[in-house]
Amino acid sequence: MSLSMSLFGIFIENLCTFLLLKSFQGKPKIPDWLDITFFLPGFIMAPLPDSYGTFALIYGQIILFLYCYFRCGKKLIPAVFLLCPTTIFLQFIQGLVILLLTPVMKILPIVYLPLVGSITTLLLIVQVSFLTPCATLYHKILTGGFALKFLVLNTYLGIILKTLFYKAHMTDIYEFTNLLFASLFLMLSVNICIFYYEHQLKEKQRALLVYEKNKPLLETLISDIRSNQHEYTNRLQSIATLVNVCHDYDSLRESLLKYTKKYNTVHKCYPLLGLNMPLVASTLYNLTTMAEKKDITMLYDIPSPELKCKVSEHIIVDFLHILTQNAIEATSPGEYIYITLANQEDVFYYEVQNPVDHFILQDEFKCFFQKGYSTKTNESHPKPEFAMPHGYGLSELLSQVNKLGGMVSADCIFHEDKNWAIFSLTL
Repeated sequence: MSLSMSLFGIFIENLCTFLLLKSFQGKPKIPDWLDITFFLPGFIMAPLPDSYGTFALIYGQIILFLYCYFRCGKKLIPAVFLLCPTTIFLQFIQGLVILLLTPVMKILPIVYLPLVGSITTLLLIVQVSFLTPCATLYHKILTGGFALKFLVLNTYLGIILKTLFYKAHMTDIYEFTNLLFASLFLMLSVNICIFYYEHQLKEKQRALLVYEKNKPLLETLISDIRSNQHEYTNRLQSIATLVNVCHDYDSLRESLLKYTKKYNTVHKCYPLLGLNMPLVASTLYNLTTMAEKKDITMLYDIPSPELKCKVSEHIIVDFLHILTQNAIEATSPGEYIYITLANQEDVFYYEVQNPVDHFILQDEFKCFFQKGYSTKTNESHPKPEFAMPHGYGLSELLSQVNKLGGMVSADCIFHEDKNWAIFSLTL
């Protein structure tokens, strides 16, 4: 290979590496002094014969690591996991290009193959660096657990070892095209499968932790129901004695209302007992208890206890908690909150209605879902009594629900001389 072709090949490879590095860092594709300082040394490899391929690979990886180390503020871990995905992407795309060029090897003169391969690689790298969320991937690797970091690191090491094996034997690379690409594909597939099942395991563990956390609440609900069942006869006898104690209609009416109100709260939670989602039942019961302390009554409409949802139950309860707690905080003592739980054409549906002191327009509802927006009393918003959200609850809820393919909506209606705010969730 001529010196000019070697220089051109090194230039294209440096340019590809530069684009990938900038994409993973989430920075503009404009070189600065650090880029030039670390990419220029690669050109000294151009005059070396092919027999120095192993040395060139090791030398290039050392230079690239030092670049990542300085670019990451001399922090080892971020540097390592900036180097690894960059090398993985570059090697994988190069292997893909070799596979794509296999059919034209017999037609195209061999002298042009490196040139065509380099240009094709550059075109693919440009698409990857500009059209894929590389920076998001890098952030997830850095913030991910041990399993993800282990998978990325061992994939990188496997690719480097395989490349070193080829460099050491110096056989025509096109004879090993299928083996090289198949090996890379197999290694990536195994890593993806391991990571997928690791992720699934973590989700199951998280769901189990949430279930264990909410289990005492469900047991409390069941215990309260059982306790009331045991006291049922005693209560009937107490009600019967009121006839003898109260000698006029007004006093009897007042005593009956006062007495039945004391023991009627738990009956409003009966619909929760039949739910096939124990975490949802326990969460709503806990919120009902919270509302009782504010003298707020929560009434449930659950047409069928068999609820279905494509989202895990431990995720659903977080959404329900935000919507219901906001409604409780916005409701005055002595008022009612109405909650609907149902399936609408196999879609999970949750609705909470609570009274507000004025009619809320859609523009006002949009503000509720803005990050950081709060309607609690402060200097910037002196009249917040009607409000539902506070802080980041609803904005985060909307973001998470959209990612899951669900929908959150809000509306306001006038009914029975009151304004009612309605928040609904579909998943």
